[in-house]
Amino acid sequence: HLTQQVQDDPARLPDVFRERQGTFQSSISYLDELAGNYARLGQRRRPVRCDLSEVVERVAAGMQGTSGVDLRADLCKDAVVFADPISLRRIVENLQDNAIDSLAGRGGNVTVSTERVRSDSGETRVRLSVSDTGVGMSDVQRAHIFDDFYSTKPAGGGLGLSIVRRLVMDLNGTIQVVSEEGRGSRFIVEFPAAGGGAA
Repeated sequence: HLTQQVQDDPARLPDVFRERQGTFQSSISYLDELAGNYARLGQRRRPVRCDLSEVVERVAAGMQGTSGVDLRADLCKDAVVFADPISLRRIVENLQDNAIDSLAGRGGNVTVSTERVRSDSGETRVRLSVSDTGVGMSDVQRAHIFDDFYSTKPAGGGLGLSIVRRLVMDLNGTIQVVSEEGRGSRFIVEFPAAGGGAA
């Protein structure tokens, strides 16, 4: 974002830096915590109450100003789940990053939403949806998108979405994707709600 600001309006760089300083510091603290816990990311940690909407807001704050991307959020007030906060943030970040990448620099919309829903069995769940207006996927790509080392990006390592799937499953959640070539994709993640609110 700062690099883009230097190109577009370098005179405003000090003001933009001051406006974003809180976000920078929060992101650096998160990265420091992530690095410190990296060796234990494959282990289950004791879950705590996390507001998924707040996680989305923090992640989105760091992405605001991404060139050509209209980033939108539609968040509910009671999106509380039991989860490891680092894992939850990794899920949101990865899905949002993928959505932005899918726009392939052409510009477009990325919408992240949360809502409380009822499953067919009557269980209250918290749903996270990340939608984009990007290039979309073919049926073959969609069938393999969560496989290890499979990537639709030329420089992709193919582990991002497989890790997301594993983290979602570790949190007793589900993940699915709906996509159409040329029209975009929508990733849908659901977690059991922590309770304390109505669907």
